[in-house]
This record gives sequence, structure tokens and C-alpha cells, in this order.
Amino acid sequence: LENRGNKLTYTGQQINEAACDLAREVANQGDALVAGGVSQTPSYLSCKSQEEVTKIFKKQLDVFIKKNVDFLIAEYFE
Repeated sequence: LENRGNKLTYTGQQINEAACDLAREVANQGDALVAGGVSQTPSYLSCKSQEEVTKIFKKQLDVFIKKNVDFLIAEYFE
């Protein structure tokens, strides 16, 4: 978020962990699955290297692995 001029109050990891916890709590009340949403990174559009962009995607995926989501959804990618 910082690279778009927003003040960083919470990290993406903190937001995704909280979202996973809430989704799992609701899913456990019934017969539901939990999905994690992977989004494109503006770093790619800012001409970062493939290695740098891969690290950012890995950070997104690490949260979903840690929180044991059932499947992933990939947002629109350019």
C-alpha cells in the first residue's frame, strides 16, 4: 500500500491473517470452504525484477499456507 501513497497501519500479512481467521470461523459453522485471494502486485508494473515480484507473491501465499485455506482464487492479472 505504501507504494501508492497510503499510510501503512497494518501489513498485508496482518490483514490476510485476520481475514483467514474470520473466514475459517464462519466456515466452521457450516459446511463451507475458505478461499485465499492472490492479487497481482504493482511491483511488476514498476519494473521490479522477476525475483522481487516472486518474493511478493510468496509472501501472499505463505499466509494462506499458514492459515490452511482450502483453495486459492487468482484475481485478474495483466
